Order: sequence, then C-alpha cells, then structure tokens
Amino acid sequence: MTSKQTETAAILKLPNEILSAIISFQDSNGVEQGCSQILNLRLICRRFCALCHHHVIRHKVVVDLSRPRTLELLGQVLDNPVISDGIREVYVRLHFYHPWIAANCQNFVSSVLSEWQQRRQSWHQTRPVRQDTLTFHDMVHIFLEELAASQNARRQNSEGSDASKCTPRSLKILHRAYHDYRVGFEVQKLWLVGERFAKELANTLSMLPNLRQLTIHDGELGNNYGPGTKVSAVDSDDIQAQNEILVKVLSRPMLWEDARWIMPNESIWAGVPIHLLVDIPLAIGSVASIILDHLAIEVSAAPDYTGLGLDEEVFHQLSLAAESMDLFQFTFQPRCRSDSGPWAVGDEGLPIYAARTADEMGCLNGYLDAILHAKCISHASINLGEFWFSAGVESILHAPSSLGAGRSWSSTSKLNSLCLSSVCLTDAELTVLAKSLHPKSELELVEVYLRIGTWMNVLDVLRQELRDSFQVRIRYPLGGGIDVIEEEQVRFAFDSGNSPTKPSRAERFVMGEDIHNPLQLSVMEEDQLQSL
Repeated sequence: MTSKQTETAAILKLPNEILSAIISFQDSNGVEQGCSQILNLRLICRRFCALCHHHVIRHKVVVDLSRPRTLELLGQVLDNPVISDGIREVYVRLHFYHPWIAANCQNFVSSVLSEWQQRRQSWHQTRPVRQDTLTFHDMVHIFLEELAASQNARRQNSEGSDASKCTPRSLKILHRAYHDYRVGFEVQKLWLVGERFAKELANTLSMLPNLRQLTIHDGELGNNYGPGTKVSAVDSDDIQAQNEILVKVLSRPMLWEDARWIMPNESIWAGVPIHLLVDIPLAIGSVASIILDHLAIEVSAAPDYTGLGLDEEVFHQLSLAAESMDLFQFTFQPRCRSDSGPWAVGDEGLPIYAARTADEMGCLNGYLDAILHAKCISHASINLGEFWFSAGVESILHAPSSLGAGRSWSSTSKLNSLCLSSVCLTDAELTVLAKSLHPKSELELVEVYLRIGTWMNVLDVLRQELRDSFQVRIRYPLGGGIDVIEEEQVRFAFDSGNSPTKPSRAERFVMGEDIHNPLQLSVMEEDQLQSL
C-alpha cells in the first residue's frame, strides 16, 4: 500500500463529526475555491459524497415581498434535508407594490408623472442628445413629451372626434405597465393581511437548522444604480424595444425611499410597509428554534418612521425577540440609490430638502434601542452614511435631533464591539453609550456629529469610561466645536499619519496613555512639555 493510500485509509477511520468539520473548513475558503474543493471531495467515495451533500447547495437564498411565490417555493424545497442544511443566509427583499398606486389607472398615471418629471428635472436634460441610439434618459424624455402632447390633444378634441379614437403610444405603455403593476399588487396584497408574510417567513426560517444571517433590504444589494440606469442604449428606430424597457421600469416594485418622489405625500407615505421592521423580528422571536448570529437591516430610508408604533409593550417585545434569537451581531445600515434624493426639485431644478422631525427621529431611535437593549448582542454597527441622503435631508448637519444611539441602552449589556458611522449625538448620549459598553470593548466613531457639547470634553469622558478598552477609533469628527479649532490642531489630535491602523493622539489619550488631551493643548505647548 502506497503512502497516499495509507493516508486515505487513516482519514476514513475518523468519525463523521470530525470529517464534517474538515469539510466545512474547506467550504469556507471562498466561494469559487470552496465549491471546487467540495465537488472534488464528493468524488472520493460514497461516504464523502453524503457528507458533502449540503455544502453543494447555494448558501444564500432570497425571499421577495413583491413575489411571495419565492417564499412558497423555498418552503417546498426545504423538505429535502440536503437543501435545508446547506442554507446559511436568507435575504428578505421588501420592495413592494403600493396600494394607492395600484388602486386605479388614474393614480398610477399620476404617480408616474410625479416621479419621472422630477427625476428628469434632476438630470438637467431637455432633449435627447443622440439621434441614432437612445439612452434610457432619452426614452423617458420622449415618453413624457409624447404623453403631454396626447393629453393636450385629448383635452382640445371633442369626445367623438377621430383623433380621440387613436390611442397614442405613451398611453399604451401606461396601460400595459399598470396591468403588470396591478397583477403584482394583487398577489402581494394577500400576504400582507394579518401579518401573514412575517409569520410564514418565520415558519420557513425554522426549517433551516444552519441559518446564521438574516438581511432585510429593499434595493438590490451590491448595485446602487437608479431605475433604468443600467439599461443599454437601443436603436432609435426600435420602438418595440423602447416600449418593453419603459413598461418594465414603470411597473417595477417601489423602494421605500422612492415614495418621496410621488405627490401627494400624505397618500403615499402611509402605504410603505414600515410595520414589517417590527412584524418580522417579532414573528421570528416567537419561534424558539430560530437562532441567528447576525441580523442586518439595510432597507432605504422610509418617508415616515412614526408609523413604527413603538409603545412600551412593543419595545419590550422587540427586546425579548432579539434575545429569543440569541443575536450575536446587529447591523443597521440604510441604503440609497445613486440617483436618490432630495426627492423634490423646484422649477429651476434646484433641490428642495425634506423637513424630518425630531419626533420621527425619536421613533427610529426607539427602534434601535429596543433591539440593542437585548443583553445577548456583542457586536453592533450603526451606519447612517447613506441614510441622510436617502431621507431627503441636506446633510447630517441639518439633522433635527440625535439619531443612532439613545439614552436607554442597558448598563448590563454584553456589547464589546460598537461601530457608529455618520450618527449625530450629544455629549450626554455619548456618556451613556460609553458606560453601557462591556469592559475591554472596542469602540469606533466615524464621522460622528456632536450636536451638543464639545469634543474636548468628550475625549475626557471617554478616557474615564473606556481607559480599559481594547481599542478605540475616532475618525473625522464633526460638530462639537471642531469648526472653531484651527485645522492644524485638529490634525494634531485626530490624524493617524499614513497608517490607518496607527492610533491617533486622541485615541491614545482615550485609551489611557499618559499624555494630555490633544484638544486642550496647542501643538506648540505639547512640544514644549515633551521637551521638558
């Protein structure tokens, strides 16, 4: 027997549990490399083939609210243990068909005009720039011009004239698009009655013994392009291709942030299914067998967060749901499309920014607090870098109130890693936050806007509360008196040089190094002290 055969025979003597662990390790070595190795292992013998079965299955699946059939089909195939054992991540996409828009063709046409006339104004384009081929922007421009002309003609002509009997191309496109939109809505509507979608999702997830991550989003992950942006240019004479493109884009499901394009807002905002941010965690938490390592929420900014309806009882239920899932990591990172916001433009194409209220921000803060109140979460990341643009706010500097961390975080939490990006806080809220962190924790503050208080005082507070921390990172601070400090002083305090991993002087001070607060002493004074 050769040495290679001896090694193979020795491996086969190992129990299945150890072999499964080895195969799982191979499966984690990147998607392409891991899949290739797994396929080769399946060819060794029947025993290896059986142990590798569930590793061949795609680890990620998508459930789409606008296509509830995806949830039904997933539930059907999970009767096969090979498939159910192989799924690790589930992505729940919450783009949707709006009930007001689907109610009748008049509402649909009104929403199309409201959205695309404003989008066209933001493009600063008045007519097609090329005659031989047409981009998507060109197609939209021609469509809107034809629609306006047909509407004017119908108003000017009598009801029985020959001109009114001919249906223009633009109206045919709208009728087809509305039909497709209405069909999608009717299917979706049945799943939003009585929390059916959330409950069926929870029941399906309970059939996945190796589920580790749940991501809730509305836009296509990894693609932040707006509708039609990736459409290839078509020949200007190919009318059929142009019609198909327009029908497909106009009948697409809506992202949450897209509700801000359509007027009147009052009729539109109430139809955004924001309640699913509460219903889904509560439904999952009610099923004891579902354990998650990571819950990520990446839907675009909703037009109104007051609809969350977080009273004291719901707050408590959300915290219990997170604890029931035994969440290890929580991520809140709203996404936006590249052509999103500010959602309204004036006649001259200048942006009209939204007026978000402090009460609304308080509702969203309460939602985050409820989940982070769970004592099982060790790692949390809140990144609002895209939220402010998606929400229609001019910038984080115009935020009406604090957002990203509240005052009610548990002082007995197990948080040992917290990353806050583009959130706005006060010095008092940062103090509460620091006290809630577990000893030897990691804290990362990136582009945090300090609304009340000064960064000089915050550094002293963080030093007192976090001096036993393993790592602190503070980069690109905003507000808090930074604007009145000389640029050289700010660089002196927060610049880490050419190495992104090297701690800045402010970070070293917070972590307990025996140096002075870098915002209290000038650069010259610090140099003089060091020379003594």
